[in-house]
Amino acid sequence: MPAPEEAGELTPEQQHDLRRRGLLELSRRTSAGVFMYAVAWMIVCQGGAFFQQHRRFALANAGGLLAVGILRFALHRRFAVLLERDMRRWVLAYYSLVFCHAVHWGSLLALSVTWGEAAAIRPFMVPMSVAIIMAGIIVVAIDPFLARCYPIAAIAPVVVLLMLNLNAANAVFAALGTAFMAYAWMISRVLRNDYWNGQRARALLENRARELEQVSLTDALTQVPNRLYLDRRLPVEWLQARRHKRPLAVALVDLDHFKRLNDTYGHPFGDRCLREAAATLRAQLLRPSDMVARYGGEEFVVLMPDTDLAGATAVAERLREQVAARSLLHEGQPVRIACSIGVAACMPSSPDGAQRLVKRADEALYQAKADGRNRVVALAHEGT
Repeated sequence: MPAPEEAGELTPEQQHDLRRRGLLELSRRTSAGVFMYAVAWMIVCQGGAFFQQHRRFALANAGGLLAVGILRFALHRRFAVLLERDMRRWVLAYYSLVFCHAVHWGSLLALSVTWGEAAAIRPFMVPMSVAIIMAGIIVVAIDPFLARCYPIAAIAPVVVLLMLNLNAANAVFAALGTAFMAYAWMISRVLRNDYWNGQRARALLENRARELEQVSLTDALTQVPNRLYLDRRLPVEWLQARRHKRPLAVALVDLDHFKRLNDTYGHPFGDRCLREAAATLRAQLLRPSDMVARYGGEEFVVLMPDTDLAGATAVAERLREQVAARSLLHEGQPVRIACSIGVAACMPSSPDGAQRLVKRADEALYQAKADGRNRVVALAHEGT
């Protein structure tokens, strides 16, 4: 079931997800009426003593309609799981069961119109069929394939039998059936477009919301996460480390003599230094779980889950070396940058000690600057 034709801004993954959600919605909508065919048939058969005269015929068809209803209901109950396993196969199975119901009911409607012995139920079968078929068309309209084929499956048997037994009355009935089919297609097209336009609009709004959230959590200058993102992420990592009894490490990185760089070479060059430092720090974090965020000014925070003090110190030393190896050209002259790093790590034991861990790393950073800068200082933290 494809998404609307104009799904240009959505990625293939989003279009696939939209299709899957549409299929689940279709299954949910149709699940309420899967037993209606059998129930409606038995009600119709009570008209004009038809059931008493053709008991086996009535029960056999009721059983067939009921069996398909049971299969459709069982498929609906597991549809979400089955779509994950093999979407193509189970969508085909779903379509097949819907067509079984539509063709079966359409055949019964055709018999009631053309079979002389079914004349007693004709006054009941025709209006009941109109109601069931219209309700079915409205429900399946969100699926482009079923919207086109369901009316054919339900109405074509009547039109074909009437044309095979053509007379003036049958010609009128056949014309009405064809007009009904065309009307059903128009109705389903309107409903389908409304549904998919709404779904597409919702998906695009979700995209926009994610983009806005990403912007709000990203530092505009360096394109790494900002302080707000860190303030959200750090407590989560702290609680995870506490729950799983694993260490958590934090490194505070400060560019050395950054004010002097700004005063000497200008703020645009200082911005270049920040971008280069951020890119270098991010490139050196080899695990997806590690992250660097801009803490403010010329400071960055490196968050390292499942890392003890020794491991975090080794990472910090590599970061310092890589930053120190970078040089930027200013008016043709190379300018080197350097950083001081304070490291703290602990095994979290209290539920709310994350900020104390950052404060301990800040103390280590202060010591690194006092000891001459361009160095790493690591301090253990109890985590209580």
